[in-house]
Amino acid sequence: MPFLFTTMNLISSCSKIGILVSPEINPNGIDCDLLMDYINSLDEKPFIINQEFLNGFFSKNDFFSKKLGSDLKVVVNEKKIREKDCSCVEVVKNHELNNKVKTINDWFLFYSNRFKRLKKMLDSRQELRNASSISSIKKIQAKTSVSTIVLIKEISKTANGHYIIDVEDTTGNASVFVSANSELINECENLVHDEVIGVLGSYNSNFIYASDFIFPEIPDSVEKKGGNDEYACFISDIHIGSIDFEKKLFENFIEWLKGNSGTASQKETAKKVKYLFIVGDLVDGVGVYPGQEKELEIKDIYKQYDALADYLKTLPEDIQIISIPGNHDALRQSEPQPPLFSDIAKPIYEVSNIKNLSNPCVVNIGKTNDFAGLNCLLYHGFTYTYYASKVPKLLNIGMDRPDSISEFLLKKRHLGPSHKSGIITPGVFDPLLIEDVPDVLATGHIHTLGYRNYKNVSIIAASCFQKMTSFMEKLGHHPTPGFVPLLNLKSREFKIMDFSS
Repeated sequence: MPFLFTTMNLISSCSKIGILVSPEINPNGIDCDLLMDYINSLDEKPFIINQEFLNGFFSKNDFFSKKLGSDLKVVVNEKKIREKDCSCVEVVKNHELNNKVKTINDWFLFYSNRFKRLKKMLDSRQELRNASSISSIKKIQAKTSVSTIVLIKEISKTANGHYIIDVEDTTGNASVFVSANSELINECENLVHDEVIGVLGSYNSNFIYASDFIFPEIPDSVEKKGGNDEYACFISDIHIGSIDFEKKLFENFIEWLKGNSGTASQKETAKKVKYLFIVGDLVDGVGVYPGQEKELEIKDIYKQYDALADYLKTLPEDIQIISIPGNHDALRQSEPQPPLFSDIAKPIYEVSNIKNLSNPCVVNIGKTNDFAGLNCLLYHGFTYTYYASKVPKLLNIGMDRPDSISEFLLKKRHLGPSHKSGIITPGVFDPLLIEDVPDVLATGHIHTLGYRNYKNVSIIAASCFQKMTSFMEKLGHHPTPGFVPLLNLKSREFKIMDFSS
């Protein structure tokens, strides 16, 4: 039986004899010995194996007949056989690198601006239309009904099960008391530091006795549906370079997306994939955590990006790739993370159909003359581990259902309200604030698949292509590598592709 080329072994074989391989061709199905014999038969060796060279190879009928007779099968590159639809991607929000030195005043302006914007969201709520500042509340008569909008400073629970919540606004500080017998007690368990909420209650003896909490929350909205039957595909945490990189699963995914594998129905689905989102941690990085060098197959960060680019360059050109970095990628850890650096990740930038954006960012996809498109909020999800380990309602489900963390944070209108949950570089505007409600919220980082619809927001937590590592085990991750979620833009229904077997 002849040994057939794949992309990777063609590149390997040609590199040994000093010949390059164009990303435009697909060698799957070509007999290895036959092609090598043909190259060796030439007086002048080619500089590069491209489609033009292969066409010449295919045309040598006499050469073929001596080797394979009528058994030769050639796979034509999917870039030539897919329909060239115009897939529309518009960048709505992107955070470029800003190396300005930060001061204490920057932090003050950052949190002051965040509070004002969240307060504006809450001001529109019926229950808070007459909200007073803390300084005004302290001047009114005792036992008077009050409402206010505040930031949570501290949360403590007494021996008797009561809650005392220290809060502040731009005018002063106060304490909110919640009785152990109150229906609000469960809500108290899920409050987090630094979030902004509305409080209803009565004021007496220097305490606001709470009767209800109002959260910024996203409003109910009409579900937007596109006019074209097409898919957006979401992957994350590829971790190329790791010894635990699931190479086979990733290659299964790439081959399916190219139309080379799967059932007839699955191949038909692949043809309808017009957008590929990569939600951070493209590579495993170098020096990300202590002892990582022992768990790296590719120890050079440049070569890690080069290896990933070799895969992405083979994908059909009509698939629009939108990529953001994560905490393992080669740039700063603090958020917002700017787009990948073009010098370190140069091979990624050379992929013709990719947009390299910041973490987080917002893009609009699928826009037509009759459809406004879907706004997709992309966030790698570094803060998610914090909430999965600190919030009582998420303790037993967060690491297995990261989409539940997304729903929790949509109610807060913020991807990381607690200062301790992530690493922030302060700017004029808070990049993690969810001011405009997205149609899609896509995250990664937890390495576990999750998806749901919440108030007509399609929540997607992308899985990974990496086995359980010792570092992940310490963090409590339960990875589900090889499961890839798709979102149909026309029906807004989810489809899950399983490449794990």
